[in-house]
Amino acid sequence: MIDAKESNLIFITKSSQFQFALLSVKAAANIQLFLFTKQIKFEVFFSLFSSNLFKNFTAFLAEKPEGKDTTLFPL
Repeated sequence: MIDAKESNLIFITKSSQFQFALLSVKAAANIQLFLFTKQIKFEVFFSLFSSNLFKNFTAFLAEKPEGKDTTLFPL
């Protein structure tokens, strides 16, 4: 036999407003997760890109020995 509290809970969970609210919460959670993973991917890509850019920039300058002095020149 179902008591009043359990019966009321079953009625609430089967109502359309509760289902809609539950669906809205799930959608919001999925959007948050999507944005969070997108932000992580962007930060990882940007950090890799910027480190490669920095490496290439430092490789862009080279030392040319001229006696005792060294001159930096672009390749």
